Amino acid sequence: MFTNEEFIDELCTELQQLCTELEKVKTVSEENCGRSITESRRRQHLDYTPDGTRTIKKQDS
Repeated sequence: MFTNEEFIDELCTELQQLCTELEKVKTVSEENCGRSITESRRRQHLDYTPDGTRTIKKQDS
């Protein structure tokens, strides 16, 4: 079992890790907000293959 001090230390460590992850998410989100709509729409027409390459999606007519 944890003592109170050990438990608090463990919680503080986890909280710090969560704050670090949140900062990463915020950074990516801010970067994505700066992208143009054109780029976003262009990406909608791409499929990512399992090896990481891109192919153009087939358009349903």
